[in-house]
Amino acid sequence: EYIETALQAAEKSKSIILLESLKGNAAKKFGGLPDSIQKKEASFKEQIASLGKQIIDAKGAQENELQEKLKNQLFDQKRALENLYERIKAEFPKYVQMKKGGTDFNLQEFQDEVLDNKTALIEYFIADSSCFLFVITNEKIEFIKLPITSKMIEQKVKQLRTVLSNYKYILQDEKRAYQRYTKVAHWFYKELFVAAVPYLKGIEHLVFVPDRTLGHLPFDVFLVEQPSGELPYNQLHYLLQDYSIRYSYSAALLLENKKGQAKRSPKEVLNLYAFAGSYDVVDSNLLRRTLLQQRTRKQLIPLPAVVGELKQLEKLFEKGHYYYGAAANEFNLKKHAAEIDVLHLAMHGVLNTNYPFASSLAFTENQDSIEDNFLYAYEISQLKLNANLVVLSACETGYGRFEQGEGVMSLARSFMYAGVPSLVVSLWQVNDGSTALIMQGFYTYLKEGLPKDIALRKAKLDYLKTRTGIAAHPAYWAPFIQLGTADALLEKPTSKLWWWIGGFALLVGISFFIIKRKGNNEV
Repeated sequence: EYIETALQAAEKSKSIILLESLKGNAAKKFGGLPDSIQKKEASFKEQIASLGKQIIDAKGAQENELQEKLKNQLFDQKRALENLYERIKAEFPKYVQMKKGGTDFNLQEFQDEVLDNKTALIEYFIADSSCFLFVITNEKIEFIKLPITSKMIEQKVKQLRTVLSNYKYILQDEKRAYQRYTKVAHWFYKELFVAAVPYLKGIEHLVFVPDRTLGHLPFDVFLVEQPSGELPYNQLHYLLQDYSIRYSYSAALLLENKKGQAKRSPKEVLNLYAFAGSYDVVDSNLLRRTLLQQRTRKQLIPLPAVVGELKQLEKLFEKGHYYYGAAANEFNLKKHAAEIDVLHLAMHGVLNTNYPFASSLAFTENQDSIEDNFLYAYEISQLKLNANLVVLSACETGYGRFEQGEGVMSLARSFMYAGVPSLVVSLWQVNDGSTALIMQGFYTYLKEGLPKDIALRKAKLDYLKTRTGIAAHPAYWAPFIQLGTADALLEKPTSKLWWWIGGFALLVGISFFIIKRKGNNEV
């Protein structure tokens, strides 16, 4: 019983606001909250976020008078939203109860609904002076204290991220980078994972719930063995080779996403929308934008491989919708948002660690006077998306500042606020060439009807098999991780074939029975 109490405490420290938001979406459907009030709430939230963004822009342009004006407007909007919430509490208690209630984590329901006999969840809980992990299978839960501190973890995370994401260091000092990587990657396996191994017999699929800055790492780069000599990168024993791996901000959030996913069965055809960002700056268009947007736009270098990335998708999914050049703009995404099953965005991500809500995805600049072609985090959370999967084939879309009680504040989180149950995102600046290859493999396996985590794992393993030398470094294949539910998007071709075979056999059997019966009657 004390283990479940500890687990409740760990869950309460992670993504509770996001969880309440998703439960609030369900409460709006069944809690009797009128559409007019829902629209008012959404409008206030959008205006508050927009004003926050405008204040940042005004600060960058050193327009102090405008800043003060915007801050006053922001104060008024926040007060208006608070007044609306007071009204909702008084007039719609059923909605409030549904939204706030039920955030306690139900372990048995999680084990029954999310896990099977080949899947386990590993959740970390990091206190100031100690670190714990929970290992949850569909039958048991284990609670383990690890002999490390939060300070040690912080230091090691920085070390591992340096040897994973600093391309200049990796290329200029290959030998030292190799030694540092193999040493620290094995440290993580030994100190954070090996204690769970005795409880993972028969397990093939892992779901990790990281805590604090562990959310900045892909666990599939952990090294099961530290090489005695200098084995090539494509011959090292990565955790990737032992398990398929995915992630969630919390176990309760994964359960909530799974409930929503249960209403969406695999399809025969996907309504896929894909956008390839282009970054040829047109100065006349920039005059419409803020100074900060102009500076940002000018720093965005072309991504030549993204066109090829989408062309490969076109070969796999001929009935998809593909946007290149000027057509890959923000307006076209918003126009079709509600129709999308799978959204693929191959473009620059712009990270703002100081103001996470101002992080953005950079679409192609065009003549649009309504949209600025930077899709900000605060806009994403307000999108009316019905997508089963969003793939952010862009830089640092799963990375961001850690906030106590919520976790990593990334673009990925904004899509979860919009109700997307599954994402593929990146943890550092990606190489567009290796990204294109991994994405091609990922979608190929999705088309075969494989679950998302297995599809991404197989794509990474395929990449490792075909690359040698520094090209096999985890910097090139490991930045992408899968968040959320892993259910297959498409029916397996074999299952459809068996339906045809079964139907044909049944038809033959019925025909034989009719003929035989007719023959008996004639006799």
